[in-house]
Amino acid sequence: MAKIAQMLHCIPATSICSERLFSKAGLIYANTLRNRLSGKTVRQILVVKANLDKVLLAPSNNIESDSESEDNDNED
Repeated sequence: MAKIAQMLHCIPATSICSERLFSKAGLIYANTLRNRLSGKTVRQILVVKANLDKVLLAPSNNIESDSESEDNDNED
């Protein structure tokens, strides 16, 4: 049990993630249109921004390969 706890609660080797989070928070609070947001709203925005790169919101851009295959079909 202790080994599992050590694995789950270990300190990360770098602080890049936390630095990015502080940077994003600074940008939100520095924006004059957003400086009146509640703490809860800012936390929600930061969660979305931090996890946005982990979620695929749009299909991959295969337009170029699709158009090439259509051109090849038309040549036959």
